[in-house]
Amino acid sequence: MGFSSRSEFYATTTKKNHIVNIFRVAKDNDVNSWELLQKIKDHTQTISDVDWAADNKLITSSHDRSVFVWRQSNTSEFMW
Repeated sequence: MGFSSRSEFYATTTKKNHIVNIFRVAKDNDVNSWELLQKIKDHTQTISDVDWAADNKLITSSHDRSVFVWRQSNTSEFMW
């Protein structure tokens, strides 16, 4: 879990599922005004780690033995 390098996105997951939620952070940092931008469902087992690279790429790893590096596309969605 955590903020992207420029603090414009926040990624979170729970140990109970294999989904990463990416939120767009509001400029005033009011959590109630954050927008759910995307749900990433490409992992098939529990996600073990979520981290951001300095260039705003999202890295996810899972118990399914996969690691994905996500980048934001021109449509604002994160793709690997």
